[in-house]
Amino acid sequence: MMLLLKGSIKTTHLSSNPMIQAKRTIRIATLLVCVLSALPLSAAGPASPAPVFAADAAPAENGAAEALPPVTLRIDERFIPTDVPPAIIEGRTLVPARAVFEALGGVVSWDDSGYPVQVVSVSCYDVIVNLTIGAAAALVNGAEAPLDVPAQIVSDRTLIPVRFVSESLGFKVRWDEVGRIVDIYSRDYDIPPVLSTLEGVDVAVSDTGTRVSLTFAGPAPEYLANPNPPEPRRFSVGFPHTDSVAPMSNLTWHREISVLRGVRAEQEGAQANGAGDAQAEAQGGSTLPQDGQTEAQAQAAPQDGQTGVQAQPAPQDTQAEPQDGQPAPQEASTLWFTFDLLEDVAPLLSKSPDGRTVYLDFPKPQVPFDPWADGKLSVVLDPGHGTETIGKRSPDSSILEYAFNRDMAARVKAHLERHGVETQLTVTNDTDMPLQERCEIANAYGADAFVSLHANAYGDGKNWTKQNGWEIYVYKKGSFSEQLANAVHSETIPASGLADRGVKDYNYYVIRNVNMPAVLIEHGFYTNQAEIELLKSPEFRERLAVMDAKGILRFLGVAWTEPATAPTL
Repeated sequence: MMLLLKGSIKTTHLSSNPMIQAKRTIRIATLLVCVLSALPLSAAGPASPAPVFAADAAPAENGAAEALPPVTLRIDERFIPTDVPPAIIEGRTLVPARAVFEALGGVVSWDDSGYPVQVVSVSCYDVIVNLTIGAAAALVNGAEAPLDVPAQIVSDRTLIPVRFVSESLGFKVRWDEVGRIVDIYSRDYDIPPVLSTLEGVDVAVSDTGTRVSLTFAGPAPEYLANPNPPEPRRFSVGFPHTDSVAPMSNLTWHREISVLRGVRAEQEGAQANGAGDAQAEAQGGSTLPQDGQTEAQAQAAPQDGQTGVQAQPAPQDTQAEPQDGQPAPQEASTLWFTFDLLEDVAPLLSKSPDGRTVYLDFPKPQVPFDPWADGKLSVVLDPGHGTETIGKRSPDSSILEYAFNRDMAARVKAHLERHGVETQLTVTNDTDMPLQERCEIANAYGADAFVSLHANAYGDGKNWTKQNGWEIYVYKKGSFSEQLANAVHSETIPASGLADRGVKDYNYYVIRNVNMPAVLIEHGFYTNQAEIELLKSPEFRERLAVMDAKGILRFLGVAWTEPATAPTL
């Protein structure tokens, strides 16, 4: 190369032609680029993967750059500064050797006497770790050990794999994915427990069974079995050092076809984030229909403040603020989940691929529906709404829906009871009981069927509309609820003379959250001028009550008998 350069320089004196000199200068520059590009980039060895620093940008889903939070270092819960930030290379974290391991009481030395071979040594206690820059293996007390990522020189600082070196020296390492913190603990340090936070709970019912999903903010903690002898038809699982945040997902599911009957979450021990006992039950309430809705459709939307499972905060003791550089005090607690079951079964527990969600898979119920299983027949009747429900009245105010519903419930109850069917009302006064309480009453009673009684409306309730007819709702078709609905439907249509709007499925709260076959009946529209006259008639109400009772009794397998005396209208 030197000869070529000298020759090129000499030739510059052979001609004074500017064009010739320019061409020769370009040839020399091109030759220099080719020669330099053939040289190795570093005398330390082959090029290593480019490090990803904490402040680098990561591509977001929309293609825009998204800044990653900085990676920080802590030794025994104290943050330590470094002049070069940690680097993440091929999924492994590398840290500055001297800044970290001298802070842990180790000795870090550098040997480049065999250049280009360069070796960094870290010794502590009775262990010596030798790492050659760029090498795929290290020596631990003379024994070779493979490395996922070699030691490297970045910005004139030696970066070494933190977990490999730390654990080789007897230290513990923990990575906090959420906070992007590398924690290193010395041998005699009392390592605090990892605190987990439960972010959400979900219940999904399918043809194969019921899956409960418990999702955590980070990696899910290991779970504990119930230390007490298990009670019949109950299963418990606990998560140590875990608290929950509110709100969690709305815990509702199709209970009729699920072995799962209830879920409770309880915090045991000290509270990490101030979460107290929590009963994991979804809540609901009465809502008004929007324009274009029938009155019952409004039930599908829970009220404000009743959409989630909430952990009630417990009183907290006043604690002194931590001093600078000191970790905040953390106390351990266990979050216990208890599952009430229809049958004495245990779920299959597993985790999601990312490790954040614990699945509890319960089998589908094996016991067929048998209303006589407990030796009696029982029904819960649910007269909808109440005096405080706004707008549930006809445009001329001649009929109030809550009053119609309660009159219908009393009539149906009388016919069922004279056939030997125990009958419970969810509401015995004119108040508008929250939907959750209605379901709790039905589930506690353990009835064989649940029937919610209503009259229908359309629009804003201030004007007469053309919508008319009778309809009945179930939560899901292909269930015992649909059999109940079909039985009532066959007794009512065409005998009632009302237009047939059919058997429908819809996500109504009260028929979704009871444990037994459940239907919601709409006995015609009080916003229709023709049908309101029928609904106000005591005779027509009695005819409807008989049809309801006949359908319920047919579903229960009880033959209808005419009353000995005419009912009071």
